[in-house]
Amino acid sequence: MIYSITSSIDATMYEQYETQNAGLDEVLEITKIISESNTNNTFNTRILTKFDITHISQSIVDGDIPDTVRAVLRLYTHNAEKLPYSYAISAYAVSQSWEMGIGRLNHNPKTTEGVSWQYRDGQHTGTEWHTSSADIPFAPGTTGSLSTQTTKGGGTWWTASYGVQEFVYESTDLAITVTDIVNAWLSGSWSGGPVLTNEGFLLKRSGSQEYDGKNYGSLNFFSKETHTVYQPKLEFAWDDFSPVTASLSQVDIGGDVFVYVKNSRDLIHRESKERIRIAGRDRYYEKSYASSSQDLAITHLPTNSYWSVEDYKTGETVIDFDNQYTKISCDSQGNYLDLWMDQFETDRRYKLIVKSVSGSITKVFDNDLTFKVID
Repeated sequence: MIYSITSSIDATMYEQYETQNAGLDEVLEITKIISESNTNNTFNTRILTKFDITHISQSIVDGDIPDTVRAVLRLYTHNAEKLPYSYAISAYAVSQSWEMGIGRLNHNPKTTEGVSWQYRDGQHTGTEWHTSSADIPFAPGTTGSLSTQTTKGGGTWWTASYGVQEFVYESTDLAITVTDIVNAWLSGSWSGGPVLTNEGFLLKRSGSQEYDGKNYGSLNFFSKETHTVYQPKLEFAWDDFSPVTASLSQVDIGGDVFVYVKNSRDLIHRESKERIRIAGRDRYYEKSYASSSQDLAITHLPTNSYWSVEDYKTGETVIDFDNQYTKISCDSQGNYLDLWMDQFETDRRYKLIVKSVSGSITKVFDNDLTFKVID
């Protein structure tokens, strides 16, 4: 199973505008401004994004999800400029609470209520991010920016675990594995460590790339405020595969095979959890005398069969094939897959695609198996 949720709050923190809030901007930005006169004088930006995982936690309690899951943080590129051949972005668990705010970078006068580089919830409260200075030192197990840098602030984060994605001349979309962080949130602590609450992720350039005086270009990602389908996502994956146990005949994908949905519905409610029945048969039957229709015979696709979901209008992949987490299951009634529909946008049409592998043969069945998600 692969299941995604979208962010509940997010914002960019701008070191150059240390008290300004940009919580309502439609993009999230990672960039660095370097002074032309002094390369040691730099101003960075960092991203904060938070997801409500209450539903995931309750689903674990209810037994719908196993105790541990794979988790991937996904952000989608809005624009990228002057990027180097290689660079890295890291994701940390934020260690202090923060407020998204209602500001924009282009507000004049600027909005100072809500998170900024210097303040966690706004200049009016005076609640600053911890720094290494004597007055507000880092809490045990956490770190952040040093007060000796250009400005103090920039968020604080736990050091026990983090995710990193290294780029070498490739797509700029983020897909950072954050499994250890999410499982720590779900359990309430790092292994044997302090109590941990979900305050979201902090995204920043890795290592010394923030203050080494080099230009790494600009990365803009869609935020939760975007009017597109590219909101930040936290993707959960767990193995729900159930192998063939009944005495069913396997479909020979070497021939002309037609794959279809047995319990097809055009409109599916967003709050439903659907078990979709997949079947395969020869596209054309040979004539024969029989007492029942060949369509009623229960068969199964090869064990190594997988599903993916595309946006029907754009053709973009929403859930990609995965050899472990999108494997098609089987029981006495044939093949099936489970889909939680609330991860999809309402009033959009999606397409289910099936891939089967048998020996040296791989076939992708794209038969316009579509559905529309409605409220």
